[in-house]
Amino acid sequence: MIAREPVNYGSWSNYYRRDDKMSDQIEKNQPISVFISYSHKDESFREELGTHLSILCRQGLISEWNDRKIIPGKKWEEEINAYIEKADLILLLISPDFIASEYCYGIELKKALDRHENNVSKVVPVLIRPVDWQDEPISRIQALPKDATPVSTWSDRDEAWIDVAKGIRTAVSEINKTKYRSIQKHGLLSVSGRLKEDFKQLVKLYKDKSECGGLGTGFKLFDKCTDGIHPSDFVVIAARPMMGKTDFLVNVAAHIGIDLNVPVAFFSMKLPIEQITKKLICLKANINSHYFNKGRFEDSDWPRLTCAAGALHASRIYIDDSPTISIEELRTNVIKLQQDTGLGLIVIDSLHHLSNVQTETDLNKISVFTRSIKALARELKVPILASAQVARGVELKTDKRPTLNDLDIWHSLVEDADVVSLLYYDQIYNNYTERQNIAELILGKNRHGPTGTVEFNYDNAFNLFSEISNNDNEA
Repeated sequence: MIAREPVNYGSWSNYYRRDDKMSDQIEKNQPISVFISYSHKDESFREELGTHLSILCRQGLISEWNDRKIIPGKKWEEEINAYIEKADLILLLISPDFIASEYCYGIELKKALDRHENNVSKVVPVLIRPVDWQDEPISRIQALPKDATPVSTWSDRDEAWIDVAKGIRTAVSEINKTKYRSIQKHGLLSVSGRLKEDFKQLVKLYKDKSECGGLGTGFKLFDKCTDGIHPSDFVVIAARPMMGKTDFLVNVAAHIGIDLNVPVAFFSMKLPIEQITKKLICLKANINSHYFNKGRFEDSDWPRLTCAAGALHASRIYIDDSPTISIEELRTNVIKLQQDTGLGLIVIDSLHHLSNVQTETDLNKISVFTRSIKALARELKVPILASAQVARGVELKTDKRPTLNDLDIWHSLVEDADVVSLLYYDQIYNNYTERQNIAELILGKNRHGPTGTVEFNYDNAFNLFSEISNNDNEA
């Protein structure tokens, strides 16, 4: 066991704990509008699904629509378009005939995916008959029934549809909670009412003697400049490869998840979970990671290793090392974690590895994507700390310290993020630099305070960032 000083989170506890009043509000919501897209050759499957959804309809949780409900005399294409446009949940009954249908696949699927990617509607594929769909865009979305086993192959079709209905009930619950968050405390608000809340928080911060208004990163000068990481903040650490981006994120996650015992969701598309946990152990045990990987320890290292392992075991850090994950899948995972345990910080390493934009070069699509990251932080009221790449063009400059302009096609980050910091490690370009083991964190944009440079001692063998003491004199 590791003895810890009690930590007072101040006003932060209000942000990462689950709101228990949410369930009461959800019950008052209007039914979720469900659109069913299917091939008419799969009519019997659609009817069976409708039967199993009748309970949700009777409970007032959903209102289900399909093209068989078009009133005679109405233009069927206009009706279908209208119902897709207002659908909260779109169910796609996937089969060989659905994939072969020009209308289902070419029109309805495209509209559904557009709405799903823009977080307007939620799409759930329901696999009803076996089909080779693994390379299709829709295959990246979690499907029903469980393990994407086609309904037609189950020995008991009712069991399959019950599994589908349970999954739809879960999706409906998530949509309701999202709607609740979307309407909560938005629109035209009274300034006097807002001032009352602000002063409550101010008094609490004063009583707690907090060093910053947000969540501390463990780096005092960085926190002094940014006032910590605030709920709904989108904070970016950008750099060229090998500058220490991942290690910097690990240092922050370790402080918040271990030292402060605040829940952290860490998405690592670049490194597997075992490498992230090794970094955390070496960081907390002050062990050279190169020796750790080879099992070369001194007897004196074991107590520190044991303590570090115990601290990590007791921590509230959750790691997802999926090599490809979309922003929609990430959102689903963090919402579930927030509901189950609470959530204080989301870490993404890195933005460029999210499947939505891995090979994207379209400026407008990247801009929509960066806005969606900020929107997620606001929706959950949880800060997002993410790494990003700096364009290789910076390496052609005499002074290779990156600037905001070096974000290139990702310049929309400057507009959407609250803090954009650029990490520079001169040793990568100059082996004989006078600035050995010194990393510079250049605050290029800072909504909460000044811009400038914070210097760190960076020991990549120990995965350790530590602020240089004379920073205090420069602040």
